[in-house]
Amino acid sequence: MFKMIITDMGLSVKSLLLMLVYVIIFPLMLDQNAYMGTVGALAVYVVVLGLLAAEERDKVDLLYRILPVRARDIVGAKYVECVLVWGMAMLIDCAVLAVRSYLGNLDEPVHYANSILSSFITMSVIAGITLPIVYKYGYTRSRIIVLFLWLGLAFASPFLAALIDFLMNDRGMTLTGVLSLGAAAAVVLLCVSAYAAVRIYKKK
Repeated sequence: MFKMIITDMGLSVKSLLLMLVYVIIFPLMLDQNAYMGTVGALAVYVVVLGLLAAEERDKVDLLYRILPVRARDIVGAKYVECVLVWGMAMLIDCAVLAVRSYLGNLDEPVHYANSILSSFITMSVIAGITLPIVYKYGYTRSRIIVLFLWLGLAFASPFLAALIDFLMNDRGMTLTGVLSLGAAAAVVLLCVSAYAAVRIYKKK
């Protein structure tokens, strides 16, 4: 799996550079850090979904089937790459915000822990739902489904905000506590998603 990840990252140089550009631009242009969840998810979409699109275009799946490569390594590599790409995006994002904060160029303090937890949850939900769909239907056929997924999550934001408000006001939880609970659930979602994606891949 490690060699596959290194190879994928080498093939994704252009996507990684594109990710670098907007991951730097967002914190330079916006004072609010609530967008960090979107940045992390977009980074994964650009890099990892871009890899899946290229693999479909180049029929890499056919090559994998004649090589001694396990399905769980092929699929698992993409999930690890999601976390790695998200992590890189967050490091850059936080570094830019830290510099702006040090220079006194921010109108509000940056709540790094809450922003990172929120971003991880967003990325995990996007990746956890998207990857099994892509492995089931292919990148091209699943693009519309993925589009509606993004729209659905956008419309679900008010309900999630109401749930967070309920847990904080009625259950006495802190925002960090709520987000930590959400991040734990997101890890479980990724594990279940990876298991489902491997089973789907084996049946192809």
